[in-house]
Amino acid sequence: MSASQHNDRLKLLEKHSKLFSDKLGRYPHKQFHIDIDPDTKPVHDRAYPVPCIHLETFRKELEHLKSIGVLEPQGVSELASPSFIIPKKDGIARWSSDLRQLNKVIKRKQYLLPIINDILRKRPGYKLFSKLDISMQYYTFELDKESQYVCTIVTPFGVHKTPNGTQMLT
Repeated sequence: MSASQHNDRLKLLEKHSKLFSDKLGRYPHKQFHIDIDPDTKPVHDRAYPVPCIHLETFRKELEHLKSIGVLEPQGVSELASPSFIIPKKDGIARWSSDLRQLNKVIKRKQYLLPIINDILRKRPGYKLFSKLDISMQYYTFELDKESQYVCTIVTPFGVHKTPNGTQMLT
């Protein structure tokens, strides 16, 4: 990348600094609804055991998700899916919720994703491409009240839900 291209990139990043901040944004255009089979019986799974060596990392990640507004304590719930972490070498933990039971009863809507080669063929002459790691992307979509309920999670530190409808599907 030339110095001019590098400067152009920096200007673009500065112009859209809100998009690249460490603050969690929110998709403002709509709330999402998860359609569930109405004959479904609620399932409240147990929290997965966490190895002692990872317990503090799990707790810190849970506190982090609460501090940025992704989770809040729920209390009693008929529905809950277990969550776990996958520690990374850099000390960060990847949070996952085991929503397999929920996935079995979701009424699916089909959204075809584009094929990357089709996209690239439509852009002849491009010399530079970049990619973005859209960290925590799912957390930016709000769920409606009914869908918040079905996405309740259980951890060794209690039951949690999304306070403002932020999606937890990971």
